[in-house]
This record gives sequence, C-alpha cells and structure tokens, in this order.
Amino acid sequence: MSTAELSRILSAADGYVDAINVDEDAHLVLPAGTANGKGNHGCDPNLWWGPPYTLVARREIAAGEELTNDYATSTGVREFEMSCRCEAAGCRGVVTGEDWRRLDLRERYGDHWTPALLRLIRADQR
Repeated sequence: MSTAELSRILSAADGYVDAINVDEDAHLVLPAGTANGKGNHGCDPNLWWGPPYTLVARREIAAGEELTNDYATSTGVREFEMSCRCEAAGCRGVVTGEDWRRLDLRERYGDHWTPALLRLIRADQR
C-alpha cells in the first residue's frame, strides 16, 4: 500500500500494524491476525536484514531464545511510533519511523536495513 494509506491506518490503529518499507511509497502490510505477524522487536536484536528481505542471525542464537529484530530497520513511515520495554542495555524506550536517521543505528546495522531504507540512508549521506 502507499505511504498515505499506511499513515491513515497507523493513525487509526488501536494496536500494532506490521509493515515493511519496500519502496519510497510502497509498503507490505500483514493483515491483522496473520499467524506470523507481531514479530518481536529488540533494541539489541539477534536478527537483522539480509538481502533482499530475509531476516538472518546477527549473532549466535541460543536454543529457546526469543527471536527479535529492530523494527527501525524496516519502517521509515513518519507516523510509526512504538513504546519499547525490551530491557536491552541500550533500549531506546521509543522506536519510530525516523530512527533510520540515527547515526548510532546506521553504524550498528551497516547495510542490514530493508532496501528502501538503505536507499534513504544513502541519499541522506550525500
């Protein structure tokens, strides 16, 4: 869906909306209640993005360990904001659609963002 459509959904949402940027004005959105929706966020995740839309291990993952990824690496929608209580040492407290602009996250994740956000980051660095 378009950014405008997703922004309307985020503004009206009663709960979480699972979406991934795929282009400047295109987003994949899982319908509410989808079985694989509501993956878990972490500010120090054990998963990150590999090419092109594959979550891969960022580090060794212990058996039974919760799988997490940083939602900031997959959404650049200004209206997205989520409280975080992941309890990581560097927990940001709030995850936003503007977090791709943070230099600390750019350094931490390198090229491990969705392609759409990588394009934004690279354009912003010029």
